[in-house]
Amino acid sequence: MKIVDEGRPTWFISPMFDQAKKISIEANSILLGYRMKPGVHIAENELLRSIQHCNNVDDVAHLLADFTHRSYAVEEALKCLASDI
Repeated sequence: MKIVDEGRPTWFISPMFDQAKKISIEANSILLGYRMKPGVHIAENELLRSIQHCNNVDDVAHLLADFTHRSYAVEEALKCLASDI
């Protein structure tokens, strides 16, 4: 989410970068983000449509839960990688 000069929040979904990236933003900007776990699938259009009307941080967490998921195969693979097998 980005707010410029105390204006209305603008919500967006950025890609998962594999390295640091330099960006330019307007002066007096506030950025707030939520880090997703690896392998998360996001229903981007639906999430962005719903989150535009959200003013409460707790509601954002619920919307993220509603419009994101990880497959069982990804969960299993990540558990395997984290173990000493």
